[in-house]
Amino acid sequence: MLGGRLEIDSIFLTETLDALPLFIYRVNLAGELTYANKAFTDQLQKEWSELEGKTAFDLHPEEFAKKYSEDDQKVIDSNSIYHDIEENLDTKTQQVKYVEIYKIPMRDGAGNIIGIQGVYWDISQQFLREQKLTSNELLFRTIASCSPDNIVLLNQDLEIVYLNKAFFNENVESLYGKSVYTLLSPENEDDFQQVVDIAKTGACAHPFFASVLDENNERFIYQVRFSVVDITSLGACYYLTCIDVTQKIEQEKMLRQASVVFEYASEAILVCALDGEIQNVNQACLDLTCLNRIDLIGKCFDEFVDPRKDQCSLEDAIEKARVNNSWRGELTMRIKSRSLMHVIAAISFVANDDQDIPNVVVLLTDVTAQNKHQEELEHIAHYDTLTNLPNRYFFDKLLRMAMDKALRESTTLALLHIDIDNFKNINELHGHQQGDLVLASLARKIESQLGEDDVVGRIGGDQFLVVIPRVESKKEHIKYIARLLDSISRPISIGKHELSLMASVGVTYYPQQEPVEVDHLIRQADLAMYQAKLRSDKRISIFDSRTEKNLKDFGKIRSDMKRALMEGEMCLYYQPKINMRTKEVFGVEALARWVHPDKGLLVPDYFIPAIIEDPLAIVLDDWVMDQARRQLDRWLKQGFNLNISVNVSAKSIEGSAFYKKVEKIFNGIPSGKIIIEILESSAVNDTQRIATVIKQCEKIGLMFSLDDFGTGFSTLSFLKELPVKELKVDRMFVQEMLKDRDSLAIVKSILAMATAFDRSVIAEGVESEAHAKALMDLGCDQAQGYHYAEPMCEEEFRQWLRKWQASS
Repeated sequence: MLGGRLEIDSIFLTETLDALPLFIYRVNLAGELTYANKAFTDQLQKEWSELEGKTAFDLHPEEFAKKYSEDDQKVIDSNSIYHDIEENLDTKTQQVKYVEIYKIPMRDGAGNIIGIQGVYWDISQQFLREQKLTSNELLFRTIASCSPDNIVLLNQDLEIVYLNKAFFNENVESLYGKSVYTLLSPENEDDFQQVVDIAKTGACAHPFFASVLDENNERFIYQVRFSVVDITSLGACYYLTCIDVTQKIEQEKMLRQASVVFEYASEAILVCALDGEIQNVNQACLDLTCLNRIDLIGKCFDEFVDPRKDQCSLEDAIEKARVNNSWRGELTMRIKSRSLMHVIAAISFVANDDQDIPNVVVLLTDVTAQNKHQEELEHIAHYDTLTNLPNRYFFDKLLRMAMDKALRESTTLALLHIDIDNFKNINELHGHQQGDLVLASLARKIESQLGEDDVVGRIGGDQFLVVIPRVESKKEHIKYIARLLDSISRPISIGKHELSLMASVGVTYYPQQEPVEVDHLIRQADLAMYQAKLRSDKRISIFDSRTEKNLKDFGKIRSDMKRALMEGEMCLYYQPKINMRTKEVFGVEALARWVHPDKGLLVPDYFIPAIIEDPLAIVLDDWVMDQARRQLDRWLKQGFNLNISVNVSAKSIEGSAFYKKVEKIFNGIPSGKIIIEILESSAVNDTQRIATVIKQCEKIGLMFSLDDFGTGFSTLSFLKELPVKELKVDRMFVQEMLKDRDSLAIVKSILAMATAFDRSVIAEGVESEAHAKALMDLGCDQAQGYHYAEPMCEEEFRQWLRKWQASS
């Protein structure tokens, strides 16, 4: 009964195994087949009787058999189940297939291994499909890693499953599994979900913008393109391409801003090609040129530049601009029927992404009115307003040029100083207006007698200077001067009156045996002119150096003064500087005085002319500056908040050691408490060097003032180049301004120039309340003069100051 049952079960098991689509076999420890199901025998296309007892080497090629045998041995040695995917040769097709195989050790009742049972099945299609998926994933990852854009894969729940690279410095893998919203911040999440829904239908979803914050919370804008994908190996359903458009958006914003600036800028702007063809203009350019856009676009810029003017073309300007990447200069343009227009043109380049320069931008600023005004101011600064002759400053330049030319060409130059005798009588008898008409007529007379290269200038009042650059014979030249005097003496009709004038002339020649400068030559002519006035028999006097030496015993003065400096005979007097409007005393001018043992108190007019060209001038300057510093320290300790002005000669300031000297003397002073006064004539000889010295001294707190301003060297360019903070109007003009229109005009001009160049002004020589009121009416509030106080010693000044403050 039991045997029959077992037989039935055995048959059932065999039939069941034969029906399975699995390949099942058993081998003993020798590797010999002891069982195989139907699928196994069919695969080998043999009956069981042909297979029983066979080994792998009997049934398969050696390379496969060896692999199978080694795997069996592993099962036996490890006493464990073996699992692998193997290559298997299909005997029907002779093609290699892929199978998944399990090998299990078989045991007897005692647990000993007696063989191996193997089960495998064909997975070729599945394996190849997975291989393909793996290959596609690798290809995708390779392409994604090379992409310049950020690529994000999302699963069905919009969670990140892949990032090709970090957006910034974050860890890529730390974002896997997180919602896409932790990375991207869409402008509107509803819009983002709408994009997802559209993409699911297979339709093309429009890109949207999202922001990403970096580690510094700086916001970057990305354009996101969304599409549906199926990357099963990564579990990805959605594919996002993220393009950083932050810079693009910013550039577009800047372009819009630039467009607005271009169109609404107050400056005229043209965009030109390198050959000068105008490609674009803004509204300001149309307004400036009074032209329509059609009149400008396509035309060459140089068509509008006045060809008669000595100036560069746009092409020349572009070449110059290549050196410094820009160019700025003045052009004269002619637009249709308009008169000439002066413009400041600024040229810069516009480069494209390849750094090529296809265009230039030209900015035009109309300076026609400014130029006209500048020319008028320059004319005022260089010419006498009454006679339209060169003033002292301009004449000085012309004389300097004539002297240089005389040296180069070895010719003789003559300088004449003409003074009208008793001219003040005309003003007193006929009034200043009639006197001005006489001076203007005299100027024309003198000009009419001069040669083509001769130059005449008015240096003030009734005094004229004439330079004759080529004198062939001094004897003939004297005759020429006599004819000039005769012309001056001819009657001049003024209204109903006829006036006869006489003049005195001083003459000096150049070159001389000893080198002389412009100022010295003018002083020589001046001395000769006074000698002519003193001699009633002659109206012409030629300068004689012996006469100059006899005028003053300069040698004796210098010798005595050296002793005076050593023996303490020099002292400082102080003249207060006052704000006439507020009555505040804000400073003093320190003036040198000589307490002579025999002659008493001597003023600078006595000793300065003797030492002005001598090294002793530097010694005196050093002494004055040292005493001023000591006085300043005492006053600061006593609570006096005053600045001190000191006069410094040209010889000192032109010396190479001047800066080191003042740096030592005035080290540590409060800024602006010491003011160094220099004469215009000192500064004009070497303006650039003096300007450099001033800038150096300003670093240690010193200020500079131009003394006796207006005496002939005043000019716009001179003021522009010289960085002084203060101008002192010469006392001559202040004292004469109430009765002399020329002096008043000069004072007004000085105040106007001071305002234009942001300089403060002090008027010297204020001697009456009328002078003070007139100056304040003109806008000048600071002054010094005998109306307020004469120079005083320190003790007298302290007493005066207490009384002044008490009365104010």
